[in-house]
Amino acid sequence: MVKNLSIIINNHYRRLENKNNMKKILNLLSFVLLIFAVSIISCKKSSSSSASIVGKWTMTKGVNVSTPTGGSPQTTNATITPGNYLEFKSDWTLNEYTPASGTNPATTGTGTYTVSGSTLSITMQGSSETYIIQTLNSSTLIFVLDQSTSGYSDISTLTFTRIYTIFQITI
Repeated sequence: MVKNLSIIINNHYRRLENKNNMKKILNLLSFVLLIFAVSIISCKKSSSSSASIVGKWTMTKGVNVSTPTGGSPQTTNATITPGNYLEFKSDWTLNEYTPASGTNPATTGTGTYTVSGSTLSITMQGSSETYIIQTLNSSTLIFVLDQSTSGYSDISTLTFTRIYTIFQITI
């Protein structure tokens, strides 16, 4: 009987040890899951864009909507020349290139630009324009030029796609 009682007590202690080990494992697992959940929540994508305008962009769409006061809007789509680009450089300079098309020769231009919040100011060949940046992310740039005057609405929306350079060889 004492032997049976000893076996019962040993089994009881083993169960208690197993319960304690299980509690430790569950506590550790809960802690790991908590850390994982916090890291997922804190890695939530920010709604503010940190994309840079620096790089080459090709115009993919240009739309101008002109509306005289009391009149109907007139929409004009820009003719897009394949191979065109704007290149915003990190030193606040800008290059523009439009390849030859039909009887029109290739054109190039240089200038400067500034970005302040959602305002993009471009100066080229002594002429300055101020645009409102509607979208700027890693692949798309959309800006709007409002040249409205009293009695006349004139708004242009220009859409660009980033040109990625995979590799460049200079010889």
